[in-house]
Amino acid sequence: MVKIVILLGFVFFNLNAMIGSRVDSRLKDPLMGAVVTLEPDHYEIHEGDHYFICSYESKNVTEQINYIVTTPNTDKYLHMVFDVFATDKVSVNVYEAISGVTIGAGSTIIPKNNNRNSSNLSVGTFVKDPDTVSNLGTLLFSQSSGANKDAGNISRDKEIILLKNTSYLFRIISGANSNIISYCANWYEHE
Repeated sequence: MVKIVILLGFVFFNLNAMIGSRVDSRLKDPLMGAVVTLEPDHYEIHEGDHYFICSYESKNVTEQINYIVTTPNTDKYLHMVFDVFATDKVSVNVYEAISGVTIGAGSTIIPKNNNRNSSNLSVGTFVKDPDTVSNLGTLLFSQSSGANKDAGNISRDKEIILLKNTSYLFRIISGANSNIISYCANWYEHE
């Protein structure tokens, strides 16, 4: 998004406020009193509606990291971006409308709120490494890379707005032994 701020004496004109950013009247420049504008995802951090799951693991060839994300049947949507980086070969697949999930030894994950002063919790349900997923649904995203490169990267301008009342599988597959895989999912929730 293009940001244009024109200084005319002490008058601030911020075109960005008119083309998509949110204006928070509580945030003012202390020197000039100008209203500060924030990009939508940054605004959601301040509101306590922005979350993340980030970690890393060492995996051997064909070993997987699996996350199930289930969205609620509401009009509060998850606007998600993610990034995967590995020291060796790795592939990332995202499946939509999966079913037949057996959690078994898997664990429920509580995402962290970017605003550490907020007690808000994500409306999504997250499970790491379920025992089985019998129906993979539709392959939504697939990417692979060589060593020391991003294998999966969805930036904010290409975010995925997850479909409501739907389960997704985010699967990361190691292509080498002793492969250190870092991953991070970030999202905000908005009606």
